[in-house]
Amino acid sequence: MKKKIYSDYPYKHVTWECTNVCNFSCSYCWPDLHSGTHRWPNEEKTSKLVSYLKNFSDNKIITLDIMGGEPTLWPHLEHFCNSVGSFCKVYFSTNGSRTARYWNNFNAPLNELYFSFHPEQSDPEIFLKNVEITSKKYHVSVYILLHPLYRDICTDLYDKLYESDYPIRAGIKKINGLPMKYSQEEINYMVDKKFDRWQTKNDISFKVYRNGREISLDKFTKLGHNRFKGWTCTFTQNYRYIKYDGTIYGAACGRAGQSPFGNVFENEIKQEPITSVVCDRDSCNCKTDIIMAPKKIINKRLPNVRTL
Repeated sequence: MKKKIYSDYPYKHVTWECTNVCNFSCSYCWPDLHSGTHRWPNEEKTSKLVSYLKNFSDNKIITLDIMGGEPTLWPHLEHFCNSVGSFCKVYFSTNGSRTARYWNNFNAPLNELYFSFHPEQSDPEIFLKNVEITSKKYHVSVYILLHPLYRDICTDLYDKLYESDYPIRAGIKKINGLPMKYSQEEINYMVDKKFDRWQTKNDISFKVYRNGREISLDKFTKLGHNRFKGWTCTFTQNYRYIKYDGTIYGAACGRAGQSPFGNVFENEIKQEPITSVVCDRDSCNCKTDIIMAPKKIINKRLPNVRTL
């Protein structure tokens, strides 16, 4: 029996956690991502990061995903995005809590902007207004994180977005780390509720192929296909994950390349040969780890193989 899961993602990619400062403290979020132990890089560290990205790009366009914490709390986020815009397709995630004035004034080249609605702490009206403002100048994708205890708030927000004329992508997303399980009805609802009104298309594809059939990454994870425990993961030279302290890994989970590739802020960069590790996680929740990872099952008796 032979199965394959793969993607045709065309770029080298870097994900960078620019900070672990966040103005939210959601109950399901990893404490490490909002503990506030690392604010944002100073000018010297930022310069080292830009140099690393240029070297990693090898004179080609790469994609750069900026995460947090909450990236928009970094006072120099706009300047940084402008400084790497000539060789990076930049996108970042935000909880959408900044003021309308902030978003009206924000001016940087972005390939895509992700808004994540966290029902425990987000203000739906502020969130909606900021989606409206940014959708006039960026490719905006909205993810509403469905929390069973706040379902009415989530469904009401989705309905308002659907009934609007905003040129956005939007959908309902599952929350990893909740103590309660989703019902089958809730899973079906999440799979069904999505729309795409982008007026121009983005050339970055977040699709994977399962046994030769195309499936959206969103549907892939909602249906639970992202469970790779026991699979062999092999990282490549096309993907790096940089933590807020500058440590460089081969994947978000840190398993691919358990020995870090050094630290971008300390000029300790190592070129490692391709290495394999066995995944010990119940699920792979990082979209880029999935996209950058062709996988195959040789047969039922042999170990699964997943290549990063």
